[in-house]
Amino acid sequence: MRIFLILFLIVPMHTLAAGPADTAEIRVHFLYGSKPAKACKKTEEDYFGGLHGGHVTIEAAGINVGFNPIWDNHIFPHKKHKSAAFALTSLEEFQKDSVEMKYVSFIIKTTPEKVRIIDSIHQAYLKKTPYDYSFFGMRCASATWDILEEAGIVKRHSKIWKAWVIFYPRRIRKRMFRYAEKEGWEVVAKDGRECRVWEKD
Repeated sequence: MRIFLILFLIVPMHTLAAGPADTAEIRVHFLYGSKPAKACKKTEEDYFGGLHGGHVTIEAAGINVGFNPIWDNHIFPHKKHKSAAFALTSLEEFQKDSVEMKYVSFIIKTTPEKVRIIDSIHQAYLKKTPYDYSFFGMRCASATWDILEEAGIVKRHSKIWKAWVIFYPRRIRKRMFRYAEKEGWEVVAKDGRECRVWEKD
């Protein structure tokens, strides 16, 4: 696992990696859900979602973007008063955050055109979110699938399927592992600090 950690932190985070002009990279990063270990409850925080929480972001064209709740947490989606935003996480901030956290990244070799599609979606969604963040609606996992399918990376499904089946990060992560095995995607994983109980795959 030490080798994985070294690779995770040293491999350049830029999407358009050196290589043939007709190839590029998309990276999908998963933070695992967790809760404080019994021995560390006084020093560790409770994170949003606990063991069924975590987060997922897509890195493309040199930026790392994820879907987040803001203000109130809605049970059902609101069309007019959206309590959500797509947020940019700098790659430096991401590397710092990932040092002691349990992460897995899927490195997807693809075409520059698919990277441009995701980048254009990111740029549009950073300005205005297309949907609300809600318990019975779109969340970070389903939003990730939504964007990946627009670029032709994963199979297309209905919005209802994404909201109900891709309910939290573990649901999409399991499917990404299957895609990685089938498509030959590179998987880079690392363990989190021992003071937390981490979600398992």
